[in-house]
Amino acid sequence: MTGFPGLKEIIPEEKWIDRRVVWDCRVNLLTSQGPARRSISH
Repeated sequence: MTGFPGLKEIIPEEKWIDRRVVWDCRVNLLTSQGPARRSISH
């Protein structure tokens, strides 16, 4: 599992993956360490 670096303290060390982007095909999930970007549609 990966996530925003500020959350690293609350994710168990054995589950943390220190990669920028991780694809978990078991649950069809893409995670990243960067902040989320939101699209604005007009």
